[in-house]
This record gives sequence, C-alpha cells and structure tokens, in this order.
Amino acid sequence: MGIPAHSEEESSEKKLLKEWGPTILAVLVIYLILNVVLPVVLSTRSPLMVVVSESMVPTLNVGDIIIVRGLDDYDIQDIVVYRTDLYQKPIVHRIIETKPNGNFVTQGDNNNFPDPGTIAPREGVSLDDIQGKVVYVVPKLGFPKYLLSKLFSG
Repeated sequence: MGIPAHSEEESSEKKLLKEWGPTILAVLVIYLILNVVLPVVLSTRSPLMVVVSESMVPTLNVGDIIIVRGLDDYDIQDIVVYRTDLYQKPIVHRIIETKPNGNFVTQGDNNNFPDPGTIAPREGVSLDDIQGKVVYVVPKLGFPKYLLSKLFSG
C-alpha cells in the first residue's frame, strides 16, 4: 500500500508555497507601499516617476527617479510635475514666475524658452494641473525602466 498521489501533490504544493511564499509576500507588500501608502503619505497619485527627457539637465538627468509630494501651494524655483490638456504626459519643470491670475510659468532648466504656448497653456499652469513638487532624487536608478519603455514604445 503506497502513499496516495493526492498527498504527493499536496506536499509539492506546500513545498512550492514554502519556497515562493516569502517572495510573493514581499512583492505584495512592496506593491501596496508604492501604490497605496506612498500616494496617501505624499498626497499625490504619482509619487514616483522616472525622468525621460533632458529638459531639466543638469538638475535632473534621464533615468533619475524623482519622488513627488503634493502640496497646497508652490513657489518660484520649485521643480514640479504637471499635466495639461495640451500635453497629457507628465512634465517636470521649474516654476519661474507666478502670473497675476495665480497660475505658474514653468521652464525646463535646459530649455531656452518658458512653457506657456508650447506644452503649457498661454495662461500658465494652474494649481489643479500640478501633481506635486520634486522633493527627492535618486540618480540613475530608473534608467532600466526608461530603456524598457523606449524599447516597447517604439
């Protein structure tokens, strides 16, 4: 009389769970931190981003990871992330002026001209368009993600 096949399958499943369980749990915890905890703590839906252009060189370089925090107000010289109807992708530029209407004029450190009329509306970037201020930079750590996105986006 041998051991039933069901026990061997169960033993194999337990072994697999024992081997992969901690890894799966760690991935789940990291996912929750990045997608639930950080957005709440940093008051923005996109707290981590990878820099994908040279518009902010030398301050920010392609492949840098930026940590973004949503605020109630922003100041001249703040580096902010914003989106507008003119350009749906996130833009990371510095505030260089506040307009009389309360909107902001932004410009990349490596650009010759401010954004209004190009990727931002002529009336400037509104507070509602801003996702947050760059509060920390991790140099080059996001470069693999940048390369993969370039590879698969064409």
